[in-house]
Amino acid sequence: MVREELPAWCAGRGFDTSRVAAWGWSMGGFGSLLLAETFPGWLRAVAAFSPAVRPGNDVFAGARRLRGTPVGLWCGRQDGLLPEVRALARALPEPPARAEYADGRHDFVYWGRGVPAAFPFLAGALTPPRPAR
Repeated sequence: MVREELPAWCAGRGFDTSRVAAWGWSMGGFGSLLLAETFPGWLRAVAAFSPAVRPGNDVFAGARRLRGTPVGLWCGRQDGLLPEVRALARALPEPPARAEYADGRHDFVYWGRGVPAAFPFLAGALTPPRPAR
């Protein structure tokens, strides 16, 4: 659905579907990373907040397929997933394009503070190149 139906729906309404990025928190962060691994090169960037990852799961197993995809990772220092998120950052084939670990838990209070930082990160990946003069 995310790879075929949603882009077709958007294109049918005049939206540019040639530049796509994903973001999510918790299991949505896991899913965004897994989507980027499943379709290497399709997403221009991934922003994952406190992704629910564990060494040995599908995201860790496919981390090498994220080469060339800018990955942003955010996780609260009081979040129980922090060790796993940091382990994922080390497992990536390239350092994360953005990694932030600030005070916060696995909740909307933390994610709400971090979301504004994800928008410029994703926008930078989605902005079309400027025409040459």
